[in-house]
Amino acid sequence: MILEAKIGKGGPAVCWEIVLIMAVRFERRSVAVKSGEHEIAAREEVNRFLHLLAEYGLSLEGLVRNNPRSWRERERAKRIAGMLADDPELMNYVKTNHCPPPALSRIIDPADRSILERNFQYITALSWIRSRPFPVLTGYLQGADTHTMLRVKGIVLQQHGRRVTILTEDGEFRDYPSRKGIKQGQEVAVRDYSEIGTYALAFFLLFVLAVAVFYILMVSS
Repeated sequence: MILEAKIGKGGPAVCWEIVLIMAVRFERRSVAVKSGEHEIAAREEVNRFLHLLAEYGLSLEGLVRNNPRSWRERERAKRIAGMLADDPELMNYVKTNHCPPPALSRIIDPADRSILERNFQYITALSWIRSRPFPVLTGYLQGADTHTMLRVKGIVLQQHGRRVTILTEDGEFRDYPSRKGIKQGQEVAVRDYSEIGTYALAFFLLFVLAVAVFYILMVSS
């Protein structure tokens, strides 16, 4: 009766307004349902990944410690993990022997060979993600690096005490302070203060260099 009264008073314009409101509400509900389904799927996928790590004697703590030391090394490690994941025989060797396959070591250059040996746990974890049905986690290895100073995005893998381990968008396993409301499989954006010291030191060295150059120019003139 209320709907009929509104349509009777405003005519077609009011009718279209009601249709638009109903469409917006339906779209919001659909988005909420899809978001909830995505979080459930992500949580199940993360649990399967953690069980796989435990099955082969690896841990998130070990992966955090075994991250490549620089962005360049991390990209090379990703490439090696892709080569490993694309070869079933190499993957079977890793699963059986838990060490770098000699066949892979022979076809990569010496620099990549040292990365394979040094970051074998990290490369193994990435190769499992690429070779198994882990679509959510695989997306984090293929996505763009949006890491900026003081801020990094990632998916929550595990919460332990006041710390949380995440897989970042540039493929790192990292620990950060936890906060309320964080759940496993959830995408989060956390503040990262680890690089402040590096930036501050670089700025200080540049400042000292600029002062030295200015002093030399003043003295020479």
